[in-house]
Amino acid sequence: MKRFLVISIVLLGSMSMMAQHINFLGKPLGCNIATFKQRMIERGFKSNGEVEPTVYSFDGIFGGDEVLVAAYLSQKTRIVYQVGVFYNDYRSFSYDDDSKSTQKNKFNRLAESFVKKYGEPTINHDEFIDWEQEYGNIIINIGGNKDDLHRNLTVWYQDKESKEKNNEENESDY
Repeated sequence: MKRFLVISIVLLGSMSMMAQHINFLGKPLGCNIATFKQRMIERGFKSNGEVEPTVYSFDGIFGGDEVLVAAYLSQKTRIVYQVGVFYNDYRSFSYDDDSKSTQKNKFNRLAESFVKKYGEPTINHDEFIDWEQEYGNIIINIGGNKDDLHRNLTVWYQDKESKEKNNEENESDY
């Protein structure tokens, strides 16, 4: 019986070590916020700290552009399950024709570069593109409805396993 227990523990431990996560800036999500924060600082990002109970933000450069990166954490285990990259120069407050055009051009350039890296997207709509990967999703979108004055160009990295754990944690609260 002891042998069975030891083998079971070893198998469970090795399965969790084999867990795969989607990468952001070359590092897997699914880590705790302290690890994620250290990685971001090593990449030259400045931590803004906790901006909401389950969201940390960072300022820095992503793909040559100034961005705000938001790391979303599960409530209980505080694991990073999603990252949003918000482009500072490609958001709009007036949303005139020049602003719309600049934002759409950046969206198209991002889409082209992501197609080279990840292949053809699973979903490709006018302002929403989704690459469903084995370990999560990568999404480029211009959020908000077309009449909204405050629309952000955003790239999302969603870790499948960590997002499922977050959903389980949220459901256990009810």
